Amino acid sequence: MTLRLSLPLVLLLLIAPACGGGGGGGNDLPTFILPVDFIHTVTAENAIGTSTVIENPLTYGRPDLILLVTQNRTVGGTPSLANRSPVGVVYDDRGGAAPPYGRWLIANLDTGAEPTMRPDMAFNVSIIQPGRDAFVHEVTRIGSNPHITHMSSSPGPLHGSRDTRVFVTQRLSRADGSFGAINRDAIRTHFTSSNWAIVNMNGGTIPVGACFNVVMLPQTPDVDQFNTMSTAAIVWYDEPLTENAIVHITQGPADTRGRNDRDVALRYSSSRGEWGVSNIDGSLVHQYATFKILIRRR
Repeated sequence: MTLRLSLPLVLLLLIAPACGGGGGGGNDLPTFILPVDFIHTVTAENAIGTSTVIENPLTYGRPDLILLVTQNRTVGGTPSLANRSPVGVVYDDRGGAAPPYGRWLIANLDTGAEPTMRPDMAFNVSIIQPGRDAFVHEVTRIGSNPHITHMSSSPGPLHGSRDTRVFVTQRLSRADGSFGAINRDAIRTHFTSSNWAIVNMNGGTIPVGACFNVVMLPQTPDVDQFNTMSTAAIVWYDEPLTENAIVHITQGPADTRGRNDRDVALRYSSSRGEWGVSNIDGSLVHQYATFKILIRRR
């Protein structure tokens, strides 16, 4: 039985992102829990093998939450340690009626590329209430293209629109806290004629039981898309932002001229006042890469 942690009302204050252009009413949009946009830094105390424990009371006992996680290579103006594995989140429900309650962890998916979580690795984390446009997508069958899993276009206007900004984080547990299958590959999004899909970039099969946190948002000044114009070690989002912002990146859909088949991390340049994207394996970002960017200002 999963414990649902009772929290003071002030800590359960919810706020919806600003609505702008297209997509359903404000009450239907994903709601972010305040103040849960934060940087999680791996330490010797919170690292457990290939995972790192998120110690935040607002997430305790809540396997249903939708977490977005993006690797952050710049924390406090200092480069953080590179993690060369795609990551996902997993809920560990081995807690009880007293601390430690069930906890969320960030986990390396490709343990061959990165066998352990090491101190000074860092990740941007945002926590979203589950709803129509913030949900867990689970693979229930393998289709004719086994490296692609399609999401339904029927739940709401955002699901069937090419203009929707879709953000995805892999997860190893279902909404009820039970464990799903592990997809070890880096992913991007793709839009078909009527719905959104998640794609393994290296062409590997997405296994039945693999789960993904999906957040769908209409375009706003803080929910955007940008394309790279040239091949580079770091491609910059050409808008002024502070390092204090919590930023998330999801790749796709792929440009017809090419795509970037590598997982990515964020970097900040204080001299430019901009956030940029680099490949986690150190290779150059492809000229025609496409990225969805979500900015959470603090």
